[in-house]
Amino acid sequence: GTLGYIGIIRKFIKPSKPTIIFDFDGTLIDTSESIKEGYRECFRKFSNENLFTSKVQNEVLGPALRDIFPKYFPGIDYDTVYETYHEAQSKAAPVTNHPTKNTAETLKKLHEQGYHIGIVSTRKKEGIEEILKQVDMEKYVDDICGLNDVTNLKPDPEGLIMLINRNKWNKDCIMIGDSMMDLMSGVNYGSYTVGFAKSKSRKKELSEVADVIIVPSS
Repeated sequence: GTLGYIGIIRKFIKPSKPTIIFDFDGTLIDTSESIKEGYRECFRKFSNENLFTSKVQNEVLGPALRDIFPKYFPGIDYDTVYETYHEAQSKAAPVTNHPTKNTAETLKKLHEQGYHIGIVSTRKKEGIEEILKQVDMEKYVDDICGLNDVTNLKPDPEGLIMLINRNKWNKDCIMIGDSMMDLMSGVNYGSYTVGFAKSKSRKKELSEVADVIIVPSS
């Protein structure tokens, strides 16, 4: 399939099935347009929409809101910015959010084969659960570590460690993500890393640390 997860996992499988940890935004679910809409509304209200350039749009995809808000909306209370962001993002989400190609089929297959599947994300756990239910994929995910579940976000491996220890999963782990902070969390944990690169520039960037790169077909 497009992501090639199963082929990669089988190639490096060990006698005891490794734990599989996915990033969420941009890896399992394409949420880029709804995220951009959330930020666009914040720039309209608290800054200048013209400053929300293509470069900034790419920058905001991945990092936690608590890291981006102070940079572009200094001096404005986090909750105030978040309320504006969340309202605009949530309004756009049902129309723009969708699973990345073949993701549902891949998760279903891995689940049937007995793999433990977790998600580590900088998005709140409740938001992840809501989106997974909307796309009928929640039954394939065993546990989720979200924004409020850890003190240290990716690239710190705290989220991976938490999921594995909490569930007593195999400590041998595969981390799959579309950003450097995803893969570095895997590197810092000591896991095998799979980069999901949707562009040539992202492929070049992720190749610096990924054990293997997956490029979606057109």
